[in-house]
Amino acid sequence: DFIEDKLRGIRDEHGPDSIAGISCARATNEENYLMQKFIRTVIGTNNIDGCARVCHSPTALGMQRTFGTGAATNSIVDLKDTTCILVIGANPTDAHPVTGAKMKQRAMKGVPMIVIDPRKIELTKYAKYHLQLRPGTNVALLNMMMYYIVKNNLIDADFIDNRTDGFEDFKRELLNIDVDEMERLTGVDRKLVEAAATEYATAKNAMSFHGLGVTEHSQGTFTVMLIANLAMITGNIGRRGVGVNPLRGQNNVQGMADMGVQPHQGAGYMPVDKDDIHKLYEDFYGVSLPKHIGYKIPEMFNASIDNKLKALWIIGEDVVQTDPNTNHVKAALNNLDLFIVNELFMTETAKMATVVLPAASFLEKSGTFTNGERRVQRVNKVVEPIPGTKSDGQIIVDMMNRFGGAYEAYHPGWVLEEVSQIVPFFKGIRWENLGINGKQWPVGEDEKSTE
Repeated sequence: DFIEDKLRGIRDEHGPDSIAGISCARATNEENYLMQKFIRTVIGTNNIDGCARVCHSPTALGMQRTFGTGAATNSIVDLKDTTCILVIGANPTDAHPVTGAKMKQRAMKGVPMIVIDPRKIELTKYAKYHLQLRPGTNVALLNMMMYYIVKNNLIDADFIDNRTDGFEDFKRELLNIDVDEMERLTGVDRKLVEAAATEYATAKNAMSFHGLGVTEHSQGTFTVMLIANLAMITGNIGRRGVGVNPLRGQNNVQGMADMGVQPHQGAGYMPVDKDDIHKLYEDFYGVSLPKHIGYKIPEMFNASIDNKLKALWIIGEDVVQTDPNTNHVKAALNNLDLFIVNELFMTETAKMATVVLPAASFLEKSGTFTNGERRVQRVNKVVEPIPGTKSDGQIIVDMMNRFGGAYEAYHPGWVLEEVSQIVPFFKGIRWENLGINGKQWPVGEDEKSTE
C-alpha cells in the first residue's frame, strides 16, 4: 500500500521521468523482462538500467555495428575445434574459471595462445605470445596486428569479398597508420606484434575472447569493432572454433540485456526512440509509451541530486559498494523521496532504503538464465522461499496488479510465452522445451516443440 501510494503521488506530481529502476544481472530473464515492462508500461518512463549496459554495452554496440547482434558468435565448446586462442582484456582463470580451465587445457595440449594484457595473468604462463601493452592502448595494438595482416597479405580474400563491406576503404586507412607511433604508444615490440598477428591470421581456426579490460575504456566500443574486424579480415567467423566471444560478468548479464534492461533499447535490443519500433512496442503492450531515451545509472544519481528524480527501485544491486564515488551515490540516494530495494541481505545500499522487500534466491524460484554463449537454461526451484520472502518476479507482478494489471501468479512459463512474441530470437523458446542443457538463441518458431 505504501509503495503504491508513494509511486502514484510522485508520478502525478512530478511526472513519470521522476521515477527510475535498476534491475539485476543475477535475477532471471523473466524477472528482468517484467521489471523493464513495469517501468516502461506502468510508470511510463525509459529510466531503466543495470550493470549489463555498464560493463558490456561497448560489446553490444560494437558487435551490433559489425555483425548485427551483440552476443557471442560461438559456443565455449568450440574451444575443442580452435587452433589459436586470442585473449584480450580478460583474466578467465580468475573471473571465468570454467572457460579459463578449458582454455588452459587447450594451451597445454599445444594450441597457440595470444594474451594481450598489461598484466602477467595466469594464462600468460601457457601463452605463446604475451603482448604486454600499456593500459588503454588496445586500439593501437589491434591496429598494428591488422596492419601486418593486410601488409603481408594474410587476409581471407574470399571471405572479405563475399561476406563484408568497406574493406578497400578500411585497408587504405589501415596502411596509413604510423607503426613507429603505435609501437611507442603500446610499448610492445613490433616484431612480436607481427609474429602474433601472423599466428592468428594463418591459424585454421582462430577464436578470440575479450572482457572488461576491453569494454571499460572510453574507446571500448571501437576496440570491440576492431576485434570483429580482425576476425572478419581473416575469415574467422561463421564456423566452429572461431569467432568473437565476450566474457560476461554476473551469471545473467547476457539475459538482462536481451530482456531490455537499458534506457535506449527495449526487449530484443530494439531502439525505443525509433518511430517504427516505438509503434511496435505500443501495439504489443497496448499502452502509450515514452519515446525519449531514459536515464543511465550515473544520470539517475545526478538527477536525484538535481531534484529531478524522486523515486528509485533497485533489484539486487549494491550501488553504494560497487559504484564509483560512494559519497556521491549516498548523497543521491539520500535525496530521494522513495527508495525501494529488493534484497537477500542487508547490504550497504539496502540500509539506505525507505522500503526493503525481502527477495528469494535463485535456489528458491524457477526461471531462466542466459549465459555468455547465448544459452538459455532453466533454473528450477529446489527449496521453498524463507517465510516472508518472495521472488523478484512475484514482487513485480504484485505491484503491476496494484496499478491495474490482471496477472496471474508469477511463473516463468507465461512470461517466456510473452517474451517469445516480442523478442525475435526467443520466438521458439518455451519453458517446457528447454530440456537439460537449454537452447542457444536464436531459436525459431519451428523449434519450440523440440527438445
